Amino acid sequence: EQLDNCTLSTSDYDLNNGLQGIFLDESTQTIYCSGTVEASIFEDEANTLFLSVNLSGEIVTQSVINTPSFEDFGGDIIGLNGAFYVLSNKYLPNLDSKGRLIKYLANGEVEFIVEDVPNTPSSFNEIALGSDGYIYITGSIEIGNNWQALLVKYDTLGNLIWWEHYGLDDSDFAYDLTIDQNGSILMTGRTESTENAADVLLIKVNCLGLFTEPIADCNYEIQGNQVNF
Repeated sequence: EQLDNCTLSTSDYDLNNGLQGIFLDESTQTIYCSGTVEASIFEDEANTLFLSVNLSGEIVTQSVINTPSFEDFGGDIIGLNGAFYVLSNKYLPNLDSKGRLIKYLANGEVEFIVEDVPNTPSSFNEIALGSDGYIYITGSIEIGNNWQALLVKYDTLGNLIWWEHYGLDDSDFAYDLTIDQNGSILMTGRTESTENAADVLLIKVNCLGLFTEPIADCNYEIQGNQVNF
């Protein structure tokens, strides 16, 4: 498509294509994008695309992960020290989904893919970089017969630090997040744990994913990726 004298062609891909995440590297004047290509809900297939373009709209690199099932990107892109972190959701043959964190290098090479949140259906919706240099992800996870809002913390090497879930009697979902200067994490989403069919959801937790602020010299340990005092 033609836009302000910048041309980006996706003619190499069939079926439905779209971009969702974007990051501008001002130091190299390069735009990095993530999206989904060759998507077909009828054949239950889709592939993830990571590409870079210059400011003239010319494709510099592109990388496609071909999966035997439906997989799409979600959320924004974090650019850090020449690497890029994106989210995807891989839908398994039984229609369960798994949230995944993918790290790309600038040339489109995949450095790692991790999906080590507990072996239960989950989805990743948004990603943010904390002032502590860790990656925070919000989404949803199936607990029992309901979905719960999910918060996950990774380091930049792809190691899972901890995860927490939040919700009441019914299903609750987290869609976006931001982190304030004190490290507190705020999440927005939707709750179905009310008398109404659905209602707005706003969650604020501390840097450990807990509702109570710990004292400065408190002792805590992480067991099974869960925070315990």
